[in-house]
Amino acid sequence: MKRTITSIAVVLLIFTTILACKKEDTDSQKFKMTGRWQVSKIETTINGVTTTANYGSDDYMDFKNNTEDEVEVKLGSVTTKGNYLVMVDGSFNLSFNNELLYCTTQNISDTNFQFTGSVDKSTTGMTKTYYLIR
Repeated sequence: MKRTITSIAVVLLIFTTILACKKEDTDSQKFKMTGRWQVSKIETTINGVTTTANYGSDDYMDFKNNTEDEVEVKLGSVTTKGNYLVMVDGSFNLSFNNELLYCTTQNISDTNFQFTGSVDKSTTGMTKTYYLIR
């Protein structure tokens, strides 16, 4: 009897372990954007006038896959941390450097990520388009 109970417990433990394993959704926006991206350039548009800032190989955005959904941004000599939140429709909010951006993705692949963010509470209609590469 004891052996039967032990066998049933082992089978239940194996079954529970198999069910607990969750396959990662490789098609989700969050999965695709997670990781370190080199910042190629950022185009800032204010009142219809666009300026471009080009960046080097040391500049990056690192979208972390943790419970806080942290993002680390290094532009020039300044490194800041913030957070991001991906919505069901694939848009996302990005908050860093005392700025909140409401973002939409124009392109995302294994090697390119382009998105545009509207700056919250901007009286000039400021938008920023980020061009990231891996």
